[in-house]
Order: sequence, then C-alpha cells, then structure tokens
Amino acid sequence: MRRVLYSLAAVGAPHCERQWIASIRSLRRHNPHVPVRLSVFGSPAPETLAEARRQCVEVMFNGRYDAHLEAAAPGRGGLLATNPTLHKIASMAGLPAGPGQVLYLDCDTFCFGDVAALFDHYAGVHFQAREEPGSRRSPNGYDPSYVDEAALEALARGLGLAFVPPYNTGVMMLNGGLWTRLAELFGEFLDFVWRLSPRRDDGTQGLPFPSNNAWIIEEVATWLTLGRFPDLTHAPFELRHVAQNGEAGRLLAARRAPGLAHYFSAGEDEFFAALKAASGLAA
Repeated sequence: MRRVLYSLAAVGAPHCERQWIASIRSLRRHNPHVPVRLSVFGSPAPETLAEARRQCVEVMFNGRYDAHLEAAAPGRGGLLATNPTLHKIASMAGLPAGPGQVLYLDCDTFCFGDVAALFDHYAGVHFQAREEPGSRRSPNGYDPSYVDEAALEALARGLGLAFVPPYNTGVMMLNGGLWTRLAELFGEFLDFVWRLSPRRDDGTQGLPFPSNNAWIIEEVATWLTLGRFPDLTHAPFELRHVAQNGEAGRLLAARRAPGLAHYFSAGEDEFFAALKAASGLAA
C-alpha cells in the first residue's frame, strides 16, 4: 500500500483549505492515481469537498476538532483545541494496517514532480522527514534558543524515551506500519502537549520546553512520542527531494525545482511569487 495523507482542522482558518486545494492540484498534475486521503476535523467549505471529489480524494470526517481531542484527553479538549496543529497523528487512525508506506503532507506543500519518486527513494527506514530548521543538522546553522537539542535529549532520556532528533513534521514518510503505531499513541502525544504547555490548569507536573518558540509544541510532542519506539529507524529527506521554508524560492530562482516544497504558511506569498517568476517549472 502506498497512500498520501493530508490532515485539515477546518476551524475558521480558510487559508488552510485554500492551501490544500493548491497542494492537491499540484500533486494530481504529476500523479493522477496514487490513493489520497484528506482527514478532516470540523466542517470544511463546500469548495474543499468539491475539489476532493474532482481529484478523487477520499475524505475522512472526524467530527468537531475539540470533541475529538476531548475524547482522547478528557477534561483537556477545550484548551488543547486552541492549538490548530494537533491533528496529524490523529489523522493516521483508520488507515489500513500492515506493510506499506504513507506520505503525510501538510496543506502548505506543493509538488513539482511525481510523489511516486519519494515512495521509491525513501523506503529504507521507518520515519523520514526534513530536519527542523535551527537544529544541529540544519544547513543554515544551529540555533539552540530555537531548539535546544541537549535539553531535548535530556528530557527524552529522563522520561525513559529514545532520543529522536528534531524533525519538521510538515512532510513525513512513514514506513512499515508506523502510522498505526503512532495513532495508537495519540492520547500519549496529547499528554506530552499538555505537560509541555504552560497553560495547563490541573496541577499536573510540567515538562521543560526546549525551545523559545511555543508554536512548535506539536513537533516537540511528536519527537517524544516517536521516542516510545526503541527500534525506530529514521533519517532526513534530501533537499533535492523535499525543500522547506525559503529553500524552494532559492531553487526556483536558480531554475531548479525540488520534488516537493513545504513552503511554510509564513512564506506563502514569497513562495508563490517565486513560482510565478519560474512558472515553467510548475508545468
């Protein structure tokens, strides 16, 4: 089984649905046949559902976002739902179990080639993703204030977890049924989010947060959850296959396109301006 998975929290952020429409159109331009699932939390716009039908995308409806979180973390769903990024692992539930590959894509991704090339190239380890910007493996240098890897490793070891270095979760290749194992730990993932958050209000013991950027709490909790698997193998994507942040714009300016770009929502305007300037590469 090879499948592409998108996840969407339709909770009053229409730009995410607009990004998804652009993403699925770019994917289908190069591969009209790979199975694609859109896992939806909340109520998507009619235009989103119409596009899913046009592009032969299976839509999985999961009900209200806050209710889904509450079911997995009783008494905490309302506060957790103020963060719209906590649905990625939840979206993996219900996918066929067993061997195969799942390519998870955030909505702010754009395909320049056939995703089949990613499935072919990245089948050797359980988990593949780009390194987190600012981490030790970042080509732009290490920023320990953004992600303190020593503190992250100490946190993981203190919890009895394997240390998984920082990966960006916007594009992930999951092999060998890892998606099923992760989905089973969704409640534990939410517990990590809760304990990392300074806003918890039930007296639970907090965990030190190894970053000055609260927005990446979902990623930190994902790294800790992956640490539950002592046998996990993992490696980063190559830049030529998956570009992230401003990298895609620089490649396009040099008349080179990656296989896929995760442009980050904050860099959306810059990315599409670069894409327009190099429009022949998107054909």
